[in-house]
Amino acid sequence: MRFNKGAMFGLDARIALAIFGALSVISGAALYSAIQSARATQLITSLNELGKAYEAYLLDTGSELEIYSNVYGKSIHLVQDNSTTPIPGWNGPYFQADEFFSGYFIKHPYYQSFALIDFAEDSDWASASGNRASGAQCTTANTVCYAWVRIQGEFPLSLMQEIDKRIDGNDSAWTGNLRYRFKSSVTNQEVYLKYMPAFNQPNK
Repeated sequence: MRFNKGAMFGLDARIALAIFGALSVISGAALYSAIQSARATQLITSLNELGKAYEAYLLDTGSELEIYSNVYGKSIHLVQDNSTTPIPGWNGPYFQADEFFSGYFIKHPYYQSFALIDFAEDSDWASASGNRASGAQCTTANTVCYAWVRIQGEFPLSLMQEIDKRIDGNDSAWTGNLRYRFKSSVTNQEVYLKYMPAFNQPNK
């Protein structure tokens, strides 16, 4: 009996290539998932690091950061005391940074910027002016206000959804402890973390 070894080899090769191709797809998907998970962990860690710096500042000074336009805390004071009058109790730097944007944003080598936002409510920001924290600023009596940490950078929507899933379990983008603003035409996406109640509540 005569066997066509060439045909059998060709068939074996095609099967092997198909298996390798399937494995490549699986390993590629697993690698992408691992990278996405690592980026999500890094982003959450970075948010918490700025929050901890703010806590240390509060403990030392007993006061909020100086507020810019009733919305942004001057995050520069977490790195240096550049105020006209020295801040009593300041014992920083509480956060490492080399550059600033207008004094209330901290420039970051990987993300675009950090900022601390004070006096923002825990309401549904989708109904707020501009669909962002500044539209939900806390200025009325008997309203609980919170310090929110914000990171701005080039984040894919899938990454923001991943950290929202971890923290809030897939609620909407503008509710819960983790919120994000995805702008399809702009690279500076925004992620917000509700860190703690504001130290000084307004109008109380």
